[in-house]
Amino acid sequence: MAGRILDRQYKGATLESRVQLDAGGDILIAGFFDEDDAGTDFALEQRISVSWVDGWEVVLPLDILPSLKEGDSPLGE
Repeated sequence: MAGRILDRQYKGATLESRVQLDAGGDILIAGFFDEDDAGTDFALEQRISVSWVDGWEVVLPLDILPSLKEGDSPLGE
């Protein structure tokens, strides 16, 4: 899936990025952040391709998102 980075938030050892997909909709991705690895950091508006290892993804129900406040993580971190 292709998209672009809309927002990103550093959370210690992890980086959460909101991605607007070309096919429509947004997803939130979270991954370990390593300041020494350029492949773990993305610029706002950067175009990216999103993929994952089957079975490693976590899908959260849409109904929890409206209850989140600005800056809260839907991952509970």
